[in-house]
Amino acid sequence: MELIQETKNDKKNEGGVTLRDIVELVFDNWYWIVLSVVICMSVAWFYLAMQTPLNDMSAVLELNGGISGSGVENEIYILQSHQLMREVVGRLHLDVTYQVKNWLHYDQLYAESPIRVNFLDAYTAPVSMEIKPLNGNRFLLNQLKIGKEKSDNEGQEFLFGDTIISAAGRFIVEDIPDKMSAYYNVPVEVSRIDLNTAANIYHSFISTSLAGERTTLVQINCVDSNISRAEAILNALIDVYRETIIEDKNRIATSTAK
Repeated sequence: MELIQETKNDKKNEGGVTLRDIVELVFDNWYWIVLSVVICMSVAWFYLAMQTPLNDMSAVLELNGGISGSGVENEIYILQSHQLMREVVGRLHLDVTYQVKNWLHYDQLYAESPIRVNFLDAYTAPVSMEIKPLNGNRFLLNQLKIGKEKSDNEGQEFLFGDTIISAAGRFIVEDIPDKMSAYYNVPVEVSRIDLNTAANIYHSFISTSLAGERTTLVQINCVDSNISRAEAILNALIDVYRETIIEDKNRIATSTAK
């Protein structure tokens, strides 16, 4: 009888893992599960904190009357052209950017920037620098680089409005008085790139589409981390487009008159 009983127990154990086994395993290792959840949530939080929020601004442009069919497509093509965006970048000086560190990510500045850097000489190489306003009159210049080379102007104080001579050429740092007080002793990182590269970057921010079927209304979208810059880009793009259309009409009228 005893031998038979052991055989029955062996068959019972051959049934595999039971629900009770799983529950016991979970309870025995609960701390590892909690730790895994905490780690995953922390990684996700840090990832989101490092991302710069994007804003989607849009504007609607009415094309000139009498345009239809392929003419509408041609106008949309002009709106998306690199030439127009290069003109926008030049007008808004978007080849020069400003940003400040906001804990785990950088905030892009445009209308909010306390300074403006005006480069007086032609572009030769990428330029980056750190400008720390000390008060309403003076600032500290740090980490000035031309390409990958550091400049000798490192760690020097200047007055706003001074003409600074460096390997990157001459430039002037101007203060924006109504924005300055919030940025005392806050390093502002300034970068300069060439116009064509900047135009390519901002061109990728823009998308256009017809606002509806059988319409000459075009919706223009600009996705940017800085809402004031997005608005300025849209307004300037529409202005440049309209000026281009007027110039083309005047050119055609002049050719016809001849």
